This record gives sequence, structure tokens and C-alpha cells, in this order.
Amino acid sequence: MTALHFFLFTLFTVSVHAHNITEILNQFPEYSVFNSYLSQTKLADEINSRETITVLALPNGAMSAVVDKHPLSVIKNVLSLHVLLDYFDGTKLHKISDGTTTSTTLYQTTGNAHGNVGSVNITDLKGGKVGFGSAIPNSPLASTYTKSVKQIQYNISVLEVSAPIIALGVKHLLHYLSNLEFSRRIKLLLRRV
Repeated sequence: MTALHFFLFTLFTVSVHAHNITEILNQFPEYSVFNSYLSQTKLADEINSRETITVLALPNGAMSAVVDKHPLSVIKNVLSLHVLLDYFDGTKLHKISDGTTTSTTLYQTTGNAHGNVGSVNITDLKGGKVGFGSAIPNSPLASTYTKSVKQIQYNISVLEVSAPIIALGVKHLLHYLSNLEFSRRIKLLLRRV
């Protein structure tokens, strides 16, 4: 193999697996806040370094619940729960065997996730909806699949979800709860009992 052939083969191999989440999301202004925080938290670099990944993107309106009055470390923890270490597209979501599955997230790789804290429950709900929630037992499916945004088949899939996925075990959750109005805090805590 000549040096030119080797160079072209290497270039082709690298470009086949390369994706850039920031460039992908730059095409969609409705995810500009989500995209900005992926960069600020350096999660974009981690996403780009992986070959098979699904990003559950939050539209700008839904991001306010994540970023309002929260330190960057909390935002990073929450957003890392929106990065699945598996490939899911709209078709695969609706063909989940037994109607439910669990997927490991980027948060699991931090070493801070104990038990199921770093995993997300994905459930094919009645009526064509797909719900997402923490894999911690009895956690609500508070987020739903809204639409497919972009796929590079079997490498990266970007899906829009309706609301943030919050795991009770994520550090600084009490900070999150303190920002909720009192009645919502009580309802959320009673669901866990």
C-alpha cells in the first residue's frame, strides 16, 4: 500500500466515525441554549469522542428549568443524563422489546452514579408516545419523545424530548428542589414514598 493510499484510507476511516454535536445543533436555533451548555460543560467534547451515542436534546424553553439559578456542575450532571451510550432513533424507540428498556448515560461514566442513578428508563407508552425517566425505581416518566432531529445512522442520533430528566441521586438535587414552589416539592417527594 502506498503512502497516498494509506493516507486516504486513514482519512476515510476517521471521517466515517466523526461527528460534531455542536455543528449538528447549530443548524437548529431551537436548541441553542442546550448546545451552549453542552460546550460550556465540555460534554460536547465527550459526545464527539464516542462512536455510538444518542443525545436527548431539550428545546430552549425546557432548558430554563435546568439552568435557572443552578451552578454549572449541576447543569453538567443533569445534561449528562440526556446522553445515552446507545443508538436510538424514532423507529428503535417504538420497537423496544417488552415495551421498556434501560440505557446507560454519560453520567454513569463519571463515577458519581450509584446503582441506577446513571441510567434512563425508556418506555413505549400507549398512544404512540415514548417516555423517559430516571431508572431509579418508581421514578416518573416526566419526559417524552417529541421528534427526531438528526441521525448519522448507528453513530449519533439527536432526539428532542419535552422536559429534563432528573435523577434523585444526582448531586445537588436539594438545590433543584429548593427552587421549586413548596407544593410541587411535596408532590414530587410523595411520589417517591
